[in-house]
Amino acid sequence: MRIVSLNDIKRYLPTIIGLGIIAISIFLFGSASLPAGLFVALIALFAAGGLLQRYPDLRPSSNVILLAGLWLMLTTIHAALGYDVVSGSAYFTLLAGVALYWLGESSVKLGGRPSRVCEIFLIFGLVVSAVAVFQHFLLIEFKIGLVLQSAPVTETALWLTNDNAAVCLAVIVLASIGHIFRVWAMTESKSGTRPSILTSRFIPKSAIGFSVLLFALTALILTRSSSILILTTILAVLLVAQCMRQLRRSKKGSVVTGWVYWAACLSVFMFTAFLIAIQQNAVLIYGINNVPEGFEPRSEIWAASINTFQYKPISGHGLAHYNEALLQASNPINNLFLSDQKSAYNFILQTLVQSGLLGLAAIAFAYFVVLNRLFQAMESRARYRTYIIAVICISVLIVTQGLFNNALEIPAIVYLHAWLLGFGHGIVNKYG
Repeated sequence: MRIVSLNDIKRYLPTIIGLGIIAISIFLFGSASLPAGLFVALIALFAAGGLLQRYPDLRPSSNVILLAGLWLMLTTIHAALGYDVVSGSAYFTLLAGVALYWLGESSVKLGGRPSRVCEIFLIFGLVVSAVAVFQHFLLIEFKIGLVLQSAPVTETALWLTNDNAAVCLAVIVLASIGHIFRVWAMTESKSGTRPSILTSRFIPKSAIGFSVLLFALTALILTRSSSILILTTILAVLLVAQCMRQLRRSKKGSVVTGWVYWAACLSVFMFTAFLIAIQQNAVLIYGINNVPEGFEPRSEIWAASINTFQYKPISGHGLAHYNEALLQASNPINNLFLSDQKSAYNFILQTLVQSGLLGLAAIAFAYFVVLNRLFQAMESRARYRTYIIAVICISVLIVTQGLFNNALEIPAIVYLHAWLLGFGHGIVNKYG
């Protein structure tokens, strides 16, 4: 792998800026949504404006305009209803997510090769994973990154006590696997079937991928997050299987259909629901045997969220006002634990409470537009399909955790997800 030189900085400036913003969100703010939303949104907006001024050709794509329009519509409606949209960090978080999506697209659009962009991402992943691993063995009491302050102190470093940190590490694992298969496909196409030449070329070019995979997988195992480990294993197997199918089918000139992935998505959702059911709605971030005293099952939180949604079903109660809205459904029995509850541990219910059917429809439409384009590219013979498959697997992982946890409410994960989706669409727009 060739080290990125100073001459590459201009070409890969959107990549560096985007991943730098995500790194700031992870290491400086972690799970703190208020400072991350305000500060990172300002950085993202200034970066977007500066890049537009420096590179006029980086005009926002139709998807960026769509996402920005949906954000503006929701924010305007909530402002007209008297909701606080200025101090509410969730509005800035969504806006920063749109900016990160645009930076992800621009990483490829500006002229950067997707393989080189992925290598820069893997360097970012290596830093995150290495910090997690070395912190576990050397700096047990050092708090950094995605830390859940209420999590019980164990022999594992605090950075690794949260499922949200495990999500970030799982994303890095899947990205490294996708890059390894991309290198293998390119090496095989140039070397043919000669094992000696294939091995001599493949090992040096895939060194960064295997290094990141080793660190990220080690850190992920140290989190002891059983649900994410299982999901990552399933998705990694599907990623490898689909990449192998793509390699074989591309030689025969046929097209791989995406029915396997639709069935895989359903199976992942069903399996995760089964895990929650057998744990009797216990909180997954603590595990079966570590549910704190007084922490009510999530079914109680979900029931209260449904009741709260019925008060304002169209517009919701406003972003970042979940706790205040939830108290409307409290009673003397559940008031004790609802008073401190800031998450529904279900992205759909959280969205319904905060932005109503209007917000849920906007988010569902945005996801459909974005993911449908990626699925179409995966089913075609577009170049760099391996990276597109990896982005789809990562999206399944994050969305699944958002349905049964609070992954999609953490700014760092929202930014990471948005940047990767933008990166995938940048590939489709340029090479599809």
